[in-house]
Amino acid sequence: MTQGRDGLLTVLFDRVHASKVKAFEGIPGPPPIFPFGNALDLAQGDLHKTLARYRETYGDYVIFWVLGQPSLLINEPALLAEILIDEEDNYYKNVPRQATAPVMGSSVFRSEGGEDWARKRADHPFETKGIAGWFSAVVPLVRDVVGNELLHVVPANASFVGDLFQELVWISFQIFGNAVLGRAMSHQELDDHQELLHEIGVRGGMGPLAVSISPNFWFRRERWMRMIERAILKPPANAAGQAASLVSFYAKTRGASALGPEHYRFEVSNVFTAGMMNVAIQIAATLFEVVRHAEVRAKLLEEIAKTGDAPSYETILGLSYLDRVVKETLRLLPSVPGFVRQVKPGRHVKLGPCTLPDTTQIFITAWTVHHDPELWPDPLRFDPDRFVTKPPPHAYLPFGLGARSCVGEQFVLLCVKTAVVEILARYALEIDASCTFDTTMRAATLSPVGGMPSRVTRL
Repeated sequence: MTQGRDGLLTVLFDRVHASKVKAFEGIPGPPPIFPFGNALDLAQGDLHKTLARYRETYGDYVIFWVLGQPSLLINEPALLAEILIDEEDNYYKNVPRQATAPVMGSSVFRSEGGEDWARKRADHPFETKGIAGWFSAVVPLVRDVVGNELLHVVPANASFVGDLFQELVWISFQIFGNAVLGRAMSHQELDDHQELLHEIGVRGGMGPLAVSISPNFWFRRERWMRMIERAILKPPANAAGQAASLVSFYAKTRGASALGPEHYRFEVSNVFTAGMMNVAIQIAATLFEVVRHAEVRAKLLEEIAKTGDAPSYETILGLSYLDRVVKETLRLLPSVPGFVRQVKPGRHVKLGPCTLPDTTQIFITAWTVHHDPELWPDPLRFDPDRFVTKPPPHAYLPFGLGARSCVGEQFVLLCVKTAVVEILARYALEIDASCTFDTTMRAATLSPVGGMPSRVTRL
């Protein structure tokens, strides 16, 4: 049995769930209490911080319980490779499927796996043949959006003083609107989108009982989906010299989605749902770390200065120090701190010291892996030169690992890198000393507590 299990409610939990508990005998973890298991502990704070505490206290292979369901926190890279690569067919993506159901629908994100996932992944807009050509057209678009939006908020002879993170959320929303749909977005549409994300967070806290009872959510969801449908049904014609939107590129390259309009609607919507906040968070986190480290900032500005006034797609990809800076930021402050796999029904899977019964949940957290001192010496130190050499195998997973790694990874990285270059090349940035970038979880992504109070001045 695990340590510290002599409390009355823990003994009762062990007796009620005796057969399940026996399968994990000897595995360390926080003592569960009847009837909740460890669910109350998990609900009291940010999940990534709670799981980091579990890892620090109990090690790399931890058992905890959500009601009567066994859950594991796995931090060993070799076991992560088994789950996500070598034996991935034994697991499926059951969480947060329930929480995301009304927002992400039939998309590849929610597919359990197998043939359904393979078809949807192959049909995704980011898997379209020739997508690299579209990416190259995104770079000037991102530069224009960042430049235009910051010109609106940074006076010519004064400074913007306020929460830069919220400005970056708006900028990222405009980047996605222009790049994906070929149009500028409104504040109402941002509010609708944020309501969708909020609902995912609310439903995620309900576990298997997740329901959506808010009329406001359903109204905003319907309005958002109608907007997406209009963009798909009539993709905008790009003007001379203007980059094609993703929906226009897809329509020209593939025509109608092979899996039907409803599926395609969810895939286009989910480019926003699964990606937009990630871009905003990673731009903010990268700028935060760069400003805090003068030697990093100087070296990065020296590299950026060589790119000229209008760096191209190839130029952005060739900025090796910028690449290391973004990778180190994603290690230290991954926008998505983790994800979950579950043993498939009817399967019993050997993983490390245990044979896992079906329905066992496995929590895989980039946050704990990326902060592991055995994998990353002095893990809280920001050091882009960690990535001069390859990281330890399977120890770096900001976008997941294996076949089901994030389909939007290249797009997210391109948007982040281009925006960081544009901002640092044209603006002086100071971040208030009160900002620590302490993180909280919202709809499975991280955000800085208290935003990022800053002063931004044109150069």
